[in-house]
Amino acid sequence: MPDILLKNEIGEDIEYDDIDTVTLRTVGGGTAIYTYGHPQATDKWKLVQNAAAGDARTNMYSRYSLNVPDGRIFAYTAPDFGTWYQSRNDAWRIHDEVLTQMFSVPHGAILGINSNNKPLYFWDDEEKELIQISSNASQIYNVRKFNGKYLIACYRNWWLYDPDDKSFTVLLSGTAMSMFCLEIEDGLLMSVSNNNSSSPKGIYKLEPVTFELTQIYDSGCYWLGLYRNGKGIEQSSSYVLETEDAYLFSAYSNSN
Repeated sequence: MPDILLKNEIGEDIEYDDIDTVTLRTVGGGTAIYTYGHPQATDKWKLVQNAAAGDARTNMYSRYSLNVPDGRIFAYTAPDFGTWYQSRNDAWRIHDEVLTQMFSVPHGAILGINSNNKPLYFWDDEEKELIQISSNASQIYNVRKFNGKYLIACYRNWWLYDPDDKSFTVLLSGTAMSMFCLEIEDGLLMSVSNNNSSSPKGIYKLEPVTFELTQIYDSGCYWLGLYRNGKGIEQSSSYVLETEDAYLFSAYSNSN
């Protein structure tokens, strides 16, 4: 930040050190704010800023916001608003619909709508571009980091996001693909936490280096749901109990 000189009322120079922002009076009245190294905020930036701030009149609408490396994603349920990207000094609409699900990942964000027939999107914050991953795989259940990559459980798929090349790979498909996980020494155990007739059954293992997904048990559902460190009889299903040299699992059903 620079050191600047401003004149006082008799024309003498006054030195100010490390000034970041200056507010000046405008000819027509009011003020204008200037920040060192950044252009003045645009009207669209102010539109998003005002919507995010809210007031008694607008608080009847819902807001969804997520910070990304160079700005933020902001969605608002007011009529015709949609979803916007806001940088330091500008903003623009990236989708006409309100993207209500937002998850931060390296280089951007995973965005969607809580519906099983809506598209799934990736916001690339480096390219400032909204990319459609799939046309009908939204309704995001879980996002989990594993060994440098990210698992995304959606209604129709388990996805693997690789930040190194910003690629997306389908690991497993079905319906209602919510996900339970248990990380062990040599991988990640995974199960669909749903007993839908078209949901995959059993337990899967994701390799930590190759990220290959293998089914290691083919029956039951809701495996790996709750980790327990206590002992005793439990009537609820889906527990994981660690013993001295092993894990004990229970499932919702072994007949589906």
